[in-house]
Amino acid sequence: MTNFGLVISIFVAVIIFGILRKKKEDTSMVEGAEEDSASEEASEAEEEIDLNQEFFKKAEVTNEEAIDAIVCNSQADLILLRSVLYSCGIQTYAKNQHIADLKLGWGFPGFTKVTLALFKDDIDEAKKIIEDYRNKSEQPIESLIEFLV
Repeated sequence: MTNFGLVISIFVAVIIFGILRKKKEDTSMVEGAEEDSASEEASEAEEEIDLNQEFFKKAEVTNEEAIDAIVCNSQADLILLRSVLYSCGIQTYAKNQHIADLKLGWGFPGFTKVTLALFKDDIDEAKKIIEDYRNKSEQPIESLIEFLV
């Protein structure tokens, strides 16, 4: 009979533990809901920008002609180049980026190249921005990009 008493005691302890845990989860859910609404507001400010989507939004509004303008063989240069141009108000569209994403790093000409399309009106300004950046930056864009226009 002592084993029966031990089994009942363990069973009661498990039930009490479960009840206490459930109450704790319920109160933390209320607190968590308040934290979630605050974190949603903070995450809206930190959302990743889809540069291709931004390009398409501008294309729909302005109806400008896009031209293949730059070829990048390095993912690092591609990311840096697109960021610099975007910060200057120039939208870009990366063609074949999904293929190049499979081979990160320096890249191989003809295998991981990504072509950037620019709006025709932005090409001259983009060239100036890139050359200024190459001349002034401590972390220059490598020579693995080439202008098509």
